[in-house]
Amino acid sequence: MQLRWSEEAASNLERITNYLFEETPQHAPELVRAIYKAPSALLTFPIAGVLAKSKTRGSLFFTAALHRGLSNRR
Repeated sequence: MQLRWSEEAASNLERITNYLFEETPQHAPELVRAIYKAPSALLTFPIAGVLAKSKTRGSLFFTAALHRGLSNRR
């Protein structure tokens, strides 16, 4: 199985990265790595997340892996 980022997800990651480097440059590299690696859990546990439908965009998105990956860092 292979995990690929959609164009929209890659664009969002780029915007988040830019924001983090502007606001918290000392923590940005670690946070960006955590965000980037979080979806890889889907390769091991493909049904572990929550698939939700966006009310504003009408698209499906996966939320749990990213949330768990960042919440463990607190």
